[in-house]
This record gives sequence, C-alpha cells and structure tokens, in this order.
Amino acid sequence: MLDGARSACSCCLLPTCAMFAALACLLSALPLLRRQLLYATVADEYAEQASEYDERWAAYVNQTVALAMARSAPEQRALKCGARCYAIDVGCGTGALAVALLRSFPTWNVVCADPSADMLARARQRPERLRAVVARSESLPFRSGTFHLATSLSSLHFWDDKLQGLKEITRVLRKGGLLLLTDWSHDYTSCIACSWYLYFAGYPHNDWNILTLNSARSLVREAGLTIVRDELYTIALRPFGLRLGPRWGMMTLIGTK
Repeated sequence: MLDGARSACSCCLLPTCAMFAALACLLSALPLLRRQLLYATVADEYAEQASEYDERWAAYVNQTVALAMARSAPEQRALKCGARCYAIDVGCGTGALAVALLRSFPTWNVVCADPSADMLARARQRPERLRAVVARSESLPFRSGTFHLATSLSSLHFWDDKLQGLKEITRVLRKGGLLLLTDWSHDYTSCIACSWYLYFAGYPHNDWNILTLNSARSLVREAGLTIVRDELYTIALRPFGLRLGPRWGMMTLIGTK
C-alpha cells in the first residue's frame, strides 16, 4: 500500500519536474535569442539618433513635458528664489523641458546637462540659447548648493549609477531645493513589454533598466531627499507606435532637500 502511494506520488511529480526543467532551459536560452548589441553605450546610441530625435519623438516629448510641468507647477511657483532661480535639467537631451521652464519663468537661469554632446548640439540650436553642459548625472560639474530646482525627464533609467546620480542632484541643490523626477515606470505592462523588446533587440542595458515607483522612492530617500508626493499615470501613447494595447506608463516624484 505504501509502495503504491510512493509510486503514484512520483508519477505526479514527473510532469512538474519536466515543466521546471523546460522553463530552466528556456531561461538559459534567452541570452542566445538576443540580437547582437546594437550600441556599445547609450551615448553611441544617441549620437546616431540626435539629428532626428525631436521629429521622431515629438508626440512623446510634448506630452511628457507638458504633464511634468503641470504636475510640479505648485511647487515651482512656491520656490523662494523670486526671479533669480537657478535650475538644472539632468539628462536634458535636446532641451525640451529646459525650454519649457524658461518659457514659464523667463528670468530663471536654466542649465541643460547631458552626457551626449550630439544631443546638446541640438539643444544649443534652440532660439532660447540654452546653457548646455556635457555631464553625467553621477558627476555634475557644479558647486554644492547651486540650484533651487533640479529636473529629470525620461532619463533616470539610462543612468549608470542611479543612486549616485540622485546623490549628486542632492548635493547641488540648495537647502529647500526641489527635485522633479519623471521616468518610465516598470509598474505598467507597457513598460515591462518595452524593456523586454529593448533587451531582445540588442539595446544597451541602460535602455531597459526601468524602475518601479517603489524602487525609485527608495533611491530618492536614500539620496537624502524627502518625497513631497509621487504618482503613477499613463500618457495617451502606446509603445512601438501601436494603436491598441496598454498605454505608456509613467511615474513622477517630487522631492525636497
């Protein structure tokens, strides 16, 4: 009787073991299914895309800039620096958010910082005459306590060391300074699918290293900032230009020093 029970139990386990073995084989094969790396670094990627970036991503950039500005408007207006605020946009690309800041606050001093010289070359061509500086988030070439406001839009997932980048932002902010941080969110199916696509298509790790809101919260706090508020939301676009399917998921965190 006991031997029969053991035999039946073993038979039940066989399909389960086979399933896990197949899953293990599939996971081990994933790197083999990936295309050869398209770019060695994100900087190489955007050196190639800079000339057409504004035209190709206009709908996405326009929506995310408008939403980021609207979500932080009360805190921006409450900054106690009058007409002489100093702001830095980290990972500014071609300068869309920096321009939006200048249009809302024409007397502010706004710095556009990005590691891609090619993207900054496009930023410098804007009529607003942006002050553009080649710099990585992890090493900002400014004195401590320089800025009243730091912004970053759709850039966080590209950073090599996200915590160090946020610590640098904390360092260059003045006491009472504000961080406006907006990026893709891994809380959404659309962004999870996008990250897998970017992985298999051969894009660099930083392209698809997307955070959840909880992960971003933890890093912002660890960097020494207090979160004023944060939120998850979607924009009226879908990844890959699809007309159907889940919308692009975003997160915005507002922190203060």
